[in-house]
Amino acid sequence: MSKKKEMEKDASLHNQEITPSAFHVIVREFRKDKLATFSLAVLTIIILTVFIGSLFFDVEEVMKVNLMDSFLRPGEEGYLLGTDQAGRSLLAAHRLKASEYIAGILPPNSSRTVSDFCKKAILCFNIPGFITL
Repeated sequence: MSKKKEMEKDASLHNQEITPSAFHVIVREFRKDKLATFSLAVLTIIILTVFIGSLFFDVEEVMKVNLMDSFLRPGEEGYLLGTDQAGRSLLAAHRLKASEYIAGILPPNSSRTVSDFCKKAILCFNIPGFITL
């Protein structure tokens, strides 16, 4: 008799409509909004570019002072955004700070960088030959 009740219970559960979870509702509504989907894709590309690019970014080269190149205008001598008072590339400085701001794990004035954090995180996975410190 208990087996019959279990079968009836399973059948009644099968006939009921299952309400979607909040996550599924959000995903469904998000897919309907094409502008939101496009914006999410662009934001994801920007964030991935910053993090992946920081793995191959030479911080020492960005922080090198060259007084002969100070206050160059944008486009002069290969500097797309120009240089600051110390002759450092403004584009490289913005890229360096963007990776720190987006990460949200390091204060902006920290001497450590996201690229160092990413390299150490990859080393934790013991990927031989990928990055050497």
